[in-house]
This record gives sequence, C-alpha cells and structure tokens, in this order.
Amino acid sequence: MVFDMKHRIKKGPYPGFHTHDEMDDKQSWADICFLGRDKFTFWNATLVSPADAREEILSTRAWEVTEAIVPLPLWEKGVKFSDWLNRPRETYPEFDGRTHGEQINHLVKEWKSDQSLGLVHLNAQIDYKYQFGIGLYGVVDAPYVTVEAVDQFIEKFRDLGEVGFYEDVPVSWELMSATTRLGNLLNI
Repeated sequence: MVFDMKHRIKKGPYPGFHTHDEMDDKQSWADICFLGRDKFTFWNATLVSPADAREEILSTRAWEVTEAIVPLPLWEKGVKFSDWLNRPRETYPEFDGRTHGEQINHLVKEWKSDQSLGLVHLNAQIDYKYQFGIGLYGVVDAPYVTVEAVDQFIEKFRDLGEVGFYEDVPVSWELMSATTRLGNLLNI
C-alpha cells in the first residue's frame, strides 16, 4: 500500500500528495493521502476550510437542539429502510410547520451571522481506526482547500512532529465566512 501511494504521489499532478479530487481554487474540502517524513507512514486525510468546519459545527448543534425538542422518528424494525426514507415528510408545530431538516437548516442560517457561534480553530485530529493508512482530519489556514493550502497544512503537520494539534486562537471571521459547497444537505 505504501509503495503504491509513493508511486501515485510521484506520478500524480500534485507533488507531495495524492487525491482523487480535481483541485480548484474554490474547494471547501478534499480527501488526500500523503506520506510521513519517514516515507513509510501513510496519512489518509480529509482537509476542510474554516467555513466548512464552521458549517459542520453549526449543523451538529442545530441537529442536537432540534432533536431535543422533537426527536426524529426512528427506523422501525420490520419496515424496509427505503420505505422509511421515502415516508411522507412530517412537519411539526414546534418548528413553525417545518420538518426536522428544514428546522436544522433554519437554525444554521439564523446562527451564521452570529460571529460568536461556531468558532473554528486550526487543528489536526488523528484517527488510528482507518482501514488504509492513519486517518487525519484537519482544518486548513486558508479560505479554500487549494493545492497551496494542502501543502502548507502538510508542512505544518510535519514540522509539529506529525501529531494532532489544536490552536488556541480561532481563525479570522473572514476565513470562517467564505462560501462553502455544503449548502442545505439535510432533507429529513
């Protein structure tokens, strides 16, 4: 696996890492692979922009708040999962006639302008349970996940000794408020 990845990195379009994604200048996340300084450690990473990380934080919090008010009906044993997914969307008076997904999207949209909510810190989190390589989740120090931002993240990660990190100071509001590609993902 490491030999194959070395070959892909060497022959691929991006020196220093491999991705199945086509990198552009407005990407809010990327799945990449790169080798550690020792040339034997294989890092399998998902890198996100600060705006994407903030969207995840706000969406998770909105899900928790919504679930605390009216829990989403669970998939019932004996019911086909496809039937459960295709059930009529239920609206709730507690959410002013919105569905769960609509309520979550409503809260996220409402909270986005509040600069004190969903603060994002540059970080790298290691996950040793990945099937291929060592898992890594990180937030880049740029508005978008570009080739340059990936290179800078890898360099910083290596310079810190290839360990997880969490910076004390949140990233700037400008980085957290860039456009993301997540949009309204929830349709529940």
